[in-house]
Amino acid sequence: MGALIEEWGILGLYQKYGIFYITGPDGVAPHFAMRPLTILTHAVADRLSPHSFVAWHVLLIAALLLKGLAGGWLIFRLSHSRVLGAMAVLLFIVYPADTMQIALRGIHIDWAITLSLLGACATIYSLEAENLKISIPSAVIASACSVAGLAMYETSFALLLFVPGYFYIKFGFFKAIRFFWQKWNVLFIYVFGLGLYGAYLASVVSGAKGSGSATYQASLLGENGISAVYAVLPKLFTVGGFHLLLGGWLDSIAMIHSQPLSNIAYLVAWCFVIAIFFLVFKEFNINGSAPLKNEVDNFSSIRMMLIGMIIALAGYFPYILSPSHVVISQRTFIAASPGAALLWIGILSMILRKSRIAVFLLFGVGLFFGFLYQIYQFSHYDRISTVQKRLLSEVAQKYKESAGGSSVLVLDYSNLLGHTWMFLPENLGNALSYVMGRPITSLEICRQPAGEWMRRDVFGRTGHCYENNGRWIYEVAEPAGGPGFEPSKNPTQQTLTAPDDVVVLEVGKSILMSDERVDSYQEKDFTGLYTNSWPLKGTLWKSSYRVGACYKWSFGDVWSLELPIWGNGWREAEWFIAGKNKSASAWSFSKNTNLYFELIPVDDEYALRLRLTAAASQNIAKNLKIFINDEPIDIIVTGNNIEGNISGKSLKNGVNSIEFQSEIVIDYYGLSFMMDSIEIKPIDSENLHFMDSKNPC
Repeated sequence: MGALIEEWGILGLYQKYGIFYITGPDGVAPHFAMRPLTILTHAVADRLSPHSFVAWHVLLIAALLLKGLAGGWLIFRLSHSRVLGAMAVLLFIVYPADTMQIALRGIHIDWAITLSLLGACATIYSLEAENLKISIPSAVIASACSVAGLAMYETSFALLLFVPGYFYIKFGFFKAIRFFWQKWNVLFIYVFGLGLYGAYLASVVSGAKGSGSATYQASLLGENGISAVYAVLPKLFTVGGFHLLLGGWLDSIAMIHSQPLSNIAYLVAWCFVIAIFFLVFKEFNINGSAPLKNEVDNFSSIRMMLIGMIIALAGYFPYILSPSHVVISQRTFIAASPGAALLWIGILSMILRKSRIAVFLLFGVGLFFGFLYQIYQFSHYDRISTVQKRLLSEVAQKYKESAGGSSVLVLDYSNLLGHTWMFLPENLGNALSYVMGRPITSLEICRQPAGEWMRRDVFGRTGHCYENNGRWIYEVAEPAGGPGFEPSKNPTQQTLTAPDDVVVLEVGKSILMSDERVDSYQEKDFTGLYTNSWPLKGTLWKSSYRVGACYKWSFGDVWSLELPIWGNGWREAEWFIAGKNKSASAWSFSKNTNLYFELIPVDDEYALRLRLTAAASQNIAKNLKIFINDEPIDIIVTGNNIEGNISGKSLKNGVNSIEFQSEIVIDYYGLSFMMDSIEIKPIDSENLHFMDSKNPC
């Protein structure tokens, strides 16, 4: 697995300015001034293994292991139970809530959380130590770890609550206050370091206001200030609290139910691990050994659950200010997950006092789902990374074969480039610059044969690109307006012309997204970045998007784990949340929108079914026309559902295309309709419905 999104931007900066470890108001990335160490882990990884992602993986694994060990130490310190401590180690690592901790793009956040947890552990150790020769150095280390975590990613502040929370769980409120009063000198050292960092943040905010600019964090709060917080506060509980307590577990169960395993070995191996877990603790139980004791009484367990929920909500709180973050689970639950894990440890500790067998069963099932939730993420990101590798390798190869230049136009026949998860133009330029060791000042992507220019306007619409008299022209999307946006004062379409010396590269003519092609990829890597790969690809999960007798596409099966859209004329997927239900849809903004798909036809007649979730006008669904490989399809529109029959002769063994012709509404952001899923399946000739038990899909 390699870089995915933001990592390419950072690597591009390294190529341009050289490796740097910190940033600030006057640095290369001043918008991250409140996170001066946010790029530290990336710099260390690139320094340890230049032009490779090996060190990135090592650092990511180290962060996750240390996070688990820190959580286990805290619980063992509270309970003196090796059972609860061991459970905490695993639960802190595999808790199913966030979908980004396994990706390299989250390496700095993982380390921020780990450092903050280590800081909390060191603080607790320093406060409980009787010898000042131990307490004072420990407090200094604790303060340094906590400040480093905050300087990497500010949401790690929630983990600082583990310090007062620990003593509240152990002593209760008033005894904890008295304890802090007695240890004021040690506590002062820890707080002093946090105060210095607070002073730095104040100077950054003051400087930003003085220059008329705004920090990334201040831009989220906006001008409404505290009133904005009150408006979105319910989401802290309805979205964040629910997902942290139950939603993540429900998502993992649904994911495993809907997505097939590629290899039974994973299931067998994990059952073996759980069996060993049971046997080990059963042996402890027979011998009456110490590991099964639990010094956490019911009142302490309740306090543990309370502190866990407070920490979890505090970790999620900063994201409720950003609507775009509320509807995703990428990074938004990393800081909150340790609190949720603590809450469940509190529940397990209460059950442990009543029934050890019940604890083992509950934890074993939870561990199974949590582990596979993480494995699914890794498989998802590895699949995307493999396709990225193929495309970047081909771009690099074609660039090496050309005369070279700083301005590049990529003609993409795969129709995958230009998506957030598949190289936005800036990221592809940064990646190519890093691979080639020379600056690429301008890179554009033009999908072929549709001529879709992958520069999006404020409404998320792409433009058009074409060649005219030997010069490439980039045409911005037609001017549009809508509620909250005034129509453009310049109604004419803007066009740009590529430089005379632009390097034109044709790529992607043999690159597809299907899993079989991804899994069997063994072509030469012309980037030199991917010298090492996951050796057990056969044991990873397979998605439902496999070549077969059926085609099924939704814009997202698992919350925040969507794939690039293989087609033209779509905005990127948007997520919608209603309780435990999460769904993804995408807007069409072109008069001719299409999707590509692979199929192995097996029947003379197929059924088409798709569902619209919104439309820019009432007449769009009624006037919608659908074509399969240029053959028109008779459709029936019933509310938001559209159905039709397809002749098997219209389908090809291989790549097919489904095209949607519809009107666009300029006064509604230049959009047409929003779709969330589509299915093409063989028809049961007798009953004329989608096949169930006989379904060859």
